[in-house]
Order: sequence, then C-alpha cells, then structure tokens
Amino acid sequence: MTVLWFSMICALMAFLSAFWAIPTEILSESTAAVAVGMINALASVAGFAGPYAFGYLHTRTGSFVTGFAVLMFCALAAGIFMLLTPATRPRVPKSVASS
Repeated sequence: MTVLWFSMICALMAFLSAFWAIPTEILSESTAAVAVGMINALASVAGFAGPYAFGYLHTRTGSFVTGFAVLMFCALAAGIFMLLTPATRPRVPKSVASS
C-alpha cells in the first residue's frame, strides 16, 4: 500500500520539474528570477484565496458544482496560457575563453 501511495504522489508531482524550467528557459536570468518570485507570491495568495472563494461559492449556492466549475475554468485558462507562450531560441552558453 505504501508503494502505491508513493507512486501516486510521484506521478502527481512529476510536472514540477518541467514547470519550474519554463521561466528560466524563455526569459533572461534577471527576468526569470523576478518571474519565479512572482509565481511563488501568487501561489501563496492563491493558497489562501482559492479555498476561501470555494467555500464562499458553496455557501452562496449550496452546491459544490459552482466551485468546481470555477476551478475547472481556471485550470483550462492556465493550460491555454501555457500553450500561447511563445517559443524561444536556444541560449548559447557563454564560454570562459571569450571573456
């Protein structure tokens, strides 16, 4: 049973390495640092606001359907934004000899 739970957690967390590689791949070094900080800040706000909004919608409507619909819409919007992210040219590494 432990192996099953561990495998499920690994499968659910497998996207994180690709997710954190995207800003550093498509942005310059200083801009990527700001982007990673902004992602962390917004994720912290969402960690509070998401459950609060879900509970508010459940209280107002008496159903979980509205909360899950908003959650589904946000997930679809995030996926579409990722697909619209422009491709970038591969970076040429700086060589030590040219400095």
